[in-house]
Amino acid sequence: MVRNLALKKEWEIRFKEYKKSGLSIKEWCGKNDFKTTTFHYWVKKFKASEQIAPVVKAQFAEVVLECCNVNNSVDSKKISLSYGSYTIDIADRFNSDTLTELLKVLKSL
Repeated sequence: MVRNLALKKEWEIRFKEYKKSGLSIKEWCGKNDFKTTTFHYWVKKFKASEQIAPVVKAQFAEVVLECCNVNNSVDSKKISLSYGSYTIDIADRFNSDTLTELLKVLKSL
């Protein structure tokens, strides 16, 4: 296993050298005394190892909602928008993108 790991590292370096060279695979292999079949073997080996994705544990982020005025007092509202039979109360710090999307939904009803 250790030998395979060392060989893999060597080929990683070789692939970087190949890419920098600007040569074709055949030219690069000829210049560096490698068989093209060996080169393609390692290309295939690297591609196979990339397809096996490591198992990633689920990660969670804590979501903290800002407290709002629960009793909906008139003081917390900036404007009240009526659209058809709907009324939308818009607070001081509203998100304009969310309001735009909400109006699109209401318009489609």
